[in-house]
Amino acid sequence: MKPLCILLTLLMAICLLFPPTVQAAAAPAYGLGQTGGVSFAQLSQAEHILGNHTIFSSSFTDADPFPFSFVRQCLWADKTPLLTLRPSFDGQFPSAARLRSFAQSAASFSGAIYLNLFPYDPMLCQNPLIYQANWSEAAAIFRQYAPNVRLIWSLPADDAAYAFSFCPPQNRFDFLGISCFSTPEEALPRLTFTLRLLSAQTSLPIAITGLGISSFDTSTHRYCQDAVALALPNVYHALRSQSLAFVVYQDQQNALAPPPGVQAATYALSQDTLLANAYRAARSH
Repeated sequence: MKPLCILLTLLMAICLLFPPTVQAAAAPAYGLGQTGGVSFAQLSQAEHILGNHTIFSSSFTDADPFPFSFVRQCLWADKTPLLTLRPSFDGQFPSAARLRSFAQSAASFSGAIYLNLFPYDPMLCQNPLIYQANWSEAAAIFRQYAPNVRLIWSLPADDAAYAFSFCPPQNRFDFLGISCFSTPEEALPRLTFTLRLLSAQTSLPIAITGLGISSFDTSTHRYCQDAVALALPNVYHALRSQSLAFVVYQDQQNALAPPPGVQAATYALSQDTLLANAYRAARSH
């Protein structure tokens, strides 16, 4: 086992042995998302099954047109749109002109828009100083041209132990985001470890920009809906104690037809009655 893996395992074990003191906290805002060019109608259909949400989340790249229809429909329905912007080419930031165009498009709306701007990704983050400089430049463009945009810098929970060294200056963004896609057994300890680690390094509001608990994994061909149904109440109870800004669940069916040789997992809840009921109950208690 590599030294870093050993260190992470020990730190997670310590977090479980000495959990943080649970204090009363306001429930976070709840969001629902899917990756790719998801439509408002798709999320509305899932919401009809999973209960009301105040945030709808989708993603796009700089090669895509600005998602005017998605943002407009979200604001009309009193949902806050959360957009994740990634580069269309691995390891390459978009041009300043392209970013200004996106910012000016976002500014055409009067409502607030959450923008998860270029999350930490190993392909994009080859050099901390270059990544931080490019990210800061992009953030400055949105600050100047789109004052209605609330900026998020996010990182995967799996990479939290070292990815925070790539963090841009914290005065450049409004929320620190965490994404966590995990098995039912690992979701709670992984989130607990990550939240404790990052809350000690920032005073900014923390949000879960993408949460998924796998009910099927193509690497093991294991179905585990019962385990997910049991994990959801524990996970959401723990998240409510953390004073988080919001939690977005990614209702994704990734394992339906993955590319050959690619391992994928299913995080969808809306397609299974047991999981949908468990999710609604977890959020309400």
